[in-house]
Amino acid sequence: MAFSDFVGTDRKEELMNELYEDATQPDYTNERVGTGHDRSNTAAGLLLRIAGTLFLIIGCVGIVLPLLPTTPFLLLALGCYARSSERWYRRLITNRWCGEYIKNWHDGNGIPMKTKILTIAFLSLMIGYSAVVVVPFFIGKVILIIMAICVSMHVLFLPTLEPSAG
Repeated sequence: MAFSDFVGTDRKEELMNELYEDATQPDYTNERVGTGHDRSNTAAGLLLRIAGTLFLIIGCVGIVLPLLPTTPFLLLALGCYARSSERWYRRLITNRWCGEYIKNWHDGNGIPMKTKILTIAFLSLMIGYSAVVVVPFFIGKVILIIMAICVSMHVLFLPTLEPSAG
């Protein structure tokens, strides 16, 4: 398959428009200018798919670990898949768990209130446990508590995604 079959094509724009309806990026192109050759689906594509899968795994772990960011790793996976496999790219953006994070980021929406509550609760439990049981030094306990407060404030100040009326 040619490089144009994967990135920067009209088909990719169609897929994005179908998924995100009116979310278009004017004057944006992902095509490499002046390369003059087709990308083969061999080593580069395989390495990109491996890297994308690694980023996807880290992003999924970030869904349950509050200190590990989810969206940046999912976006890295999306970028790797966009350059290596249209099928894997499409599966990620339409996935019922990960696709929601990507779509909300792309549309500029916030975080659902339920997710905010679960994030802060899980963060408080894990940091609290670590501060009380795991970390023996007072300064370590203080640093953990300050980190928990800062991350909680960050989550609270993010916009809240309102449930769609339907």
